[in-house]
Amino acid sequence: MMPESERPNMTEYDPSMAQYHLTLRYNPLLTSSLPHISPSDMHHLRHLSCAPEVIRDLVVESMHTILDMLPTNACVWVALSGGVDSALMIGLLRRYFPDLNITAMTLRFDGALDETKQAMRIAEFLGVDHTVVDVDNYMLDLPTAIHAVSLPMWDLHWYHALKTASAHSADLLISGDGGDELFGGYTFRYKNFLQEISHYDVHNITPEQKVQAYLNNHIRDFVPDQNLVFGTMMNFSWNNIYRILNPYFDNQLEPLEQVFLADYNGKLLYNFSKVGTLLSNHFDVKTATPLLSNKIIQYAMGINVDQKYNTTNNMGKLPLRSLLRLLGMENLILEYKAGFSPNTASYWHKYGYDICSAYLNSNTTRIIQDGWINGDWIKSNLRRDIKDIRYINKFLGLLAFEVWYRMFITTELDRTTKLC
Repeated sequence: MMPESERPNMTEYDPSMAQYHLTLRYNPLLTSSLPHISPSDMHHLRHLSCAPEVIRDLVVESMHTILDMLPTNACVWVALSGGVDSALMIGLLRRYFPDLNITAMTLRFDGALDETKQAMRIAEFLGVDHTVVDVDNYMLDLPTAIHAVSLPMWDLHWYHALKTASAHSADLLISGDGGDELFGGYTFRYKNFLQEISHYDVHNITPEQKVQAYLNNHIRDFVPDQNLVFGTMMNFSWNNIYRILNPYFDNQLEPLEQVFLADYNGKLLYNFSKVGTLLSNHFDVKTATPLLSNKIIQYAMGINVDQKYNTTNNMGKLPLRSLLRLLGMENLILEYKAGFSPNTASYWHKYGYDICSAYLNSNTTRIIQDGWINGDWIKSNLRRDIKDIRYINKFLGLLAFEVWYRMFITTELDRTTKLC
């Protein structure tokens, strides 16, 4: 049983909020340390051209603000995936802070794309130490991670980065968070979104149709029969989801600007940034995201779409790529978007199915017993041979909700419990 002193204020953690985590992978009703950007803000921030050198100077200024507060000979770790954002962070650190004690860290998830070779090339090029962290069952410590953030979330991969940094007594862990949302990094979605809305008359397409197209390109976050997942207590409605996203598409911005706005005000504010802060507090390790200073946010959100994203070759983050070119690092990065991402299909066959079967059995599952989740849907879909990745992700989300519920609502699950 969890001591009363460790339980959160339940008025702030209503189980019905899980419908947002289980549909969008974030809860837009939470608070965020980052500023909310509105369509009118986008108009106000608009400027005629983008100068990569300005971005570089703003990032270095942001780094100075962070690093000047550290003790001499501080140990600074950088999460290095081999992609644009993290490569730029460590490249600028080495160029403008040559005496800094830097260690690069790369997570390698069992069965997932191995980014370590690319990251190692970058570390060798810059002359920094490089540590590889192998993660097998990345949800083994899910109860501990959920307790740290007090949210029903399964995609808490940042937990492993901070756990490692803490174990090595790092003074600071730096990441490239924000690059995708600020500079157009989700290219795999932009192309599909533009193709989908092209079927409509550009002058008559409604905000609701653009919201639907936007959601259709987040297919990993919900299943086709999403409304059947929930029980009567959840009171789920797609209209609630549409209402959240509609303001970002009901304005005079260009369609891709609307997508950038929705991305920024979505997972970045209420997932990545929120989770990073909470896990940082849990491990008592300082973290820094140089790309997310207020000055950079304002500058980036004012950059025209075509200066961030090339529709012809489907390439994004154009200003950041220009900076990598200036550092002589453009050919060192991965050509495709990766990041620290487990292979959930591989995980499902090795661990996920067995763990979900143990916790989501309808005879003992609390979120089913109390009416939040539809037990019939779980019975119909829970099997080892799932082919559709959306259903695997959904079961991992339901597992996180059940673990959270047993810790914070029924208080029968200890945070030190291992999922194996």
